[in-house]
Amino acid sequence: METIQSQRILTAYDAQPDLWKDVTFAKSRLGYDIEIFDDNGDFRQVIKLPDDTSEFEYLKSQYLSLMDFELREIATSYLRYIIERYHASTVRVKFKFLDVFAREMSKGIHINEFLDNLPALDGRDKAELISACKEFLRFVLLHGYEDLSLEVYEDFQKLRNYASKQNTYLALFVMDEDRGPFTKEEISVLSAQVDRQSLPLGFRLVLDLCLCFGLRPIQIALLRRKDFIRDNKTGIRYINVPRVKQKSRDRRTQFSSRILTERTADLIQAYIDSAPTPDGVDPAELPIFITPKPVDLERDGNSLGSHYWDDVERLSSDYFSDQSKRTVVYHKSIRKINYMLWGNEHRLPLSPRTGKRFNLCAYRFRYTVGTQAVMSGCTPEELADLLDHNDTNSIKHYFRFTHEMWEILENATLSRVEQKQFTAAWMREGDLEGNIYSHVCEPRNFNVIGKCASRSICFEEPAVACYSCDRFCPNKNTVAHESALEGLVARKDHLLTVSTANVVSVIDQAIAGCRAAIAYSEGHDVVLINTKEV
Repeated sequence: METIQSQRILTAYDAQPDLWKDVTFAKSRLGYDIEIFDDNGDFRQVIKLPDDTSEFEYLKSQYLSLMDFELREIATSYLRYIIERYHASTVRVKFKFLDVFAREMSKGIHINEFLDNLPALDGRDKAELISACKEFLRFVLLHGYEDLSLEVYEDFQKLRNYASKQNTYLALFVMDEDRGPFTKEEISVLSAQVDRQSLPLGFRLVLDLCLCFGLRPIQIALLRRKDFIRDNKTGIRYINVPRVKQKSRDRRTQFSSRILTERTADLIQAYIDSAPTPDGVDPAELPIFITPKPVDLERDGNSLGSHYWDDVERLSSDYFSDQSKRTVVYHKSIRKINYMLWGNEHRLPLSPRTGKRFNLCAYRFRYTVGTQAVMSGCTPEELADLLDHNDTNSIKHYFRFTHEMWEILENATLSRVEQKQFTAAWMREGDLEGNIYSHVCEPRNFNVIGKCASRSICFEEPAVACYSCDRFCPNKNTVAHESALEGLVARKDHLLTVSTANVVSVIDQAIAGCRAAIAYSEGHDVVLINTKEV
């Protein structure tokens, strides 16, 4: 069968050279030509998949060639589909399933037996394998593969709750000292290191960007010099950060603007000025974090993948020959951005919290920025925008657990009934019916300040987000509102010393709402106050 396929491909090549390229290549989501087959019509031993950060994923196809002709055709169709649809790192994950499937099929395992055994597997890859298998099975069904039992197919598609029960945000929830958010004291120490002239300039800039905005490593890697904007009329300097969780085909199509502090702007300018400008490229298109060794040296310089280039004529730099990809070869990879952080841990003072080296992981900074934003009164929509999420579903955990709330719970004496009710309500799980904050308490003296008109569970922090929320109905307890105002003002003053201004400014809305509630409780006419009965 394989000989017949090879002859068919070679015949097509002789008749129409353009068709040969369509058969042997696939166009990746980011626009790269990916070689799937060699000149004999067989799978390339290693399929090379580049990304826009000068990284390559290497897909080993040794077992794909051992399947029978029909399954091989189906696998080829699925492989083309995921290459064209997903980014390189996601293709690697889905190809892992395809490799496992091909290995089992090459042993003579029946496809129905394979599907029966897959859910029983252990390991952290189980959920990814099952998810990819469900997608692949649709291709098997559409190709009319007769050995697949429809009953087995339907049962497999109905599988649920196969993912690991371990909570992804456990480090955030328990304020893990090694992987969770940084404490106020740790933030102060890290912020001071940004000004240390003896530290590498690139490290100081990455550290500052993480402290201010909690950027993902991929976002830092994708930043280009033209993203750094200086408005001559207003004097404001800001940076356009590429959004990476959107559904756009390309990486750099959607951006979110972040106003820069003078310190961050000066660091960016100094780092750009210190970096070389290669000949033959537009300087504005170059990355901010430029690599001194372009990707065309990958054959010799990449310890992770250089041996995969020994038997091919195409160089790694050939993948980036298009004009639109010309500057990609100068981007630092995500791996190198991460190394810029943890590779400098030994240069910093010890953590005042643990007495050990800091664990500088980019996602710890994201947890920290998210937690600070909630404590300053950010709404879910504002936090989702701040952390570059499509919707608010991915950031609800920040509103359930914050460092400040843990302090409130730990310091509560539980001597009063309302304290017990408040603490118990906050600690209960999220499967409750209705709204657990039907009565809202301010967290200083635990006085009731009103009711919530929402009919769904709310994870926002009481008395902070409430005063700027149109679902909150304040009562006429002036003393309670004044106590809440004292707490909000004190919180703002403190956060201004440890957080960036764009995070802290949101709390002004809560303070304004609290003052309006005080006026309302004193009998004054106040607009935009929700007075409906709940």
